[in-house]
Parts: sequence; C-alpha cells; structure tokens
Amino acid sequence: MAALRKIPAHYIRWFITLIKWSVTIGLMYLLYLQLFEKKHLQDLMAAYLSGHKSPAWPYLMLSFVLMPVNWLLEARKWKMLTSGFEGLNLRQSLASVLSGVSVGILTPGRIGEYGGRLARISPQNHAKALGATFTGSVAQNTINLVLAIPLSYFFLNSWTDATFGYSLTFVFLALVIALVSLGIYFNMPGLAGVLNKWPLLKNKQQWIEKLSFAVSYHRKMLWQVLGLSGLRFGVYTLQYLCVMWCLRVDVDIGLLSGAVATIYVVQSGMPLPPLTALMARSELAILVWGHTGVDAGTAMAATFTLWMINLLIPAFAGLVLIWNSKYFSKHT
Repeated sequence: MAALRKIPAHYIRWFITLIKWSVTIGLMYLLYLQLFEKKHLQDLMAAYLSGHKSPAWPYLMLSFVLMPVNWLLEARKWKMLTSGFEGLNLRQSLASVLSGVSVGILTPGRIGEYGGRLARISPQNHAKALGATFTGSVAQNTINLVLAIPLSYFFLNSWTDATFGYSLTFVFLALVIALVSLGIYFNMPGLAGVLNKWPLLKNKQQWIEKLSFAVSYHRKMLWQVLGLSGLRFGVYTLQYLCVMWCLRVDVDIGLLSGAVATIYVVQSGMPLPPLTALMARSELAILVWGHTGVDAGTAMAATFTLWMINLLIPAFAGLVLIWNSKYFSKHT
C-alpha cells in the first residue's frame, strides 16, 4: 500500500476512470452482441410470441420477482463472510455483490467478480476478502453438486437409461461426491498444506494462495453459508422451471427438475470467455432439453431469458453502483 501512496493522484483518477469506462463499454458491447449481432432478441421474441400456445406470463413475472431474492441471499452470504473483518450492512453487501457481477460477466469464469467485490472492501482487508469470496464460491458449487447430482438421476435415467439397473451404484457415487465436496468445503485452510506437498500439481501456488486466504470460519457459520447457498439453488432452479412453464413446456416435474439440475452441474465447470459463455450455455440447453422433447428454439429462449434476468439486469444495476460508488468518487 505504501507504493500506491507514491502514485500521483491524477494517475489514480485516470486509472479509476478507465476502469469505469471499460466496464461500461464492455457491458454495452456484450448487450449489443447478444441482442442484435447474434439475433438472440429475434429468436426470443419468436419463441414467446409466435408459438402455437400463448405464454403463461405469470410464471415469467415470478421468475423476475425471484431475481432480487436470489441476489439478496448472496448479499446476506457475503455480509456473513466478511463480518469478521469489514462489517458491511446488507445494503453495502448487495452493492459489493452487484459490482462484482458487473465486472465478472465480462471475464472468463467470472473471475473479475473478485475485483468488483474488492472495490468496496478496505485495502487492508483485500486478502481476507479474497478468502471470503473463494469460500462463498466453494459453498455454492458444493451445494450445486450435493443437490443437483441426485436430481440429475431423473434426467439421466430418462435419457440413456444410464442409471437403469444401477440405482444403488448411482446413489453410492452421488454420496461419495457429496461427502468429498463437503470435506473440501469444511477443511479448506488445511487443504492448502496438503496441496503444498504435491510437486506435480499444475498451478499449485495459485490454489494454495486462494485457500490460504480463506478465513478460519467456525463450523456454525460455514453451515449457515451452505444453507444460504442451498436457498439460492432452490431459487434459481425455481426460476428456470418458471421460464419453462411460461413457454408451455409440458414435461413431468421430476424430469424437468432433473434436466435443470444436469445443466447446472455442467455449467459449474465451464470457465468460458464472456463472449462465448452464453453460446455454450445455449448449446448445452439444446442438448439436454432435446432429449426431453423440447425444441431448440424454446431451449435457447429459456437460456437467454434467464441470462438476462439473473446476470444482465443485475450487471447493469452494478454498473450504476460502480459509477456512484463513494469508494471511486473520492478519487475522481
């Protein structure tokens, strides 16, 4: 930090302004590319307005209503994770989360979310905040595996009979994955020491640093964070179901939930560049939903609708907060 104090103030102002405009231009370009260049808007309107059945609009409205619930749960989780060193209130925590969404949507694997959130954290607490962000991310991915893999049984069994005759094997593997995921989540600081003993592990130092940043949270808080992550999983799963019901998808609720869960499991491991992430999600949705009898247009419409509701709208809200941020304004 001493080195930063030696940088002339006008250089800091220029750099902060550059960040603001970079995020703004990036979001505008992403919006233009997805809505007009790739003609997703035309496909979306066609799916909603020219189908043989009129959409069930109340379901779409419910999906919109659930969006702030989703991000308020994440803000509550972030507030809890940073309570030991920063003391954010819920409003400040929500602003930090949405700022992270704005930057994260423009970077591969949403890695920029780290920087967006750190912008509202005191500089002396950045290392701890990195650990908090990583802990929250691991909690969400853990709950995605623990809840989504059992649900995916319904889809896998319907698709290729992959679980037919092997139900006990599937249950055993799902249980093992759940236990391993929970074991990693509850023992992250200790995991850094284990990784340090693996000489052949690629990018070892990067993972060790992330894990070492993890604050030693007590087990009760880790369970609370995991619970909030579970509620988030329930919310965005319900959002997906609502969009499909809005588009009059007539699929059994078990198979529908299993398909959604399968999509979330695969998406969790897709660190793609921002300009190809939505396309990859659409291709995945077409692949999965195609085996339930849902046409490609409906699958793409559902994917793009959820992307707009859960990422694009919050990203623009975060952009407004970045421009109005007192943290930035005091330097500009």
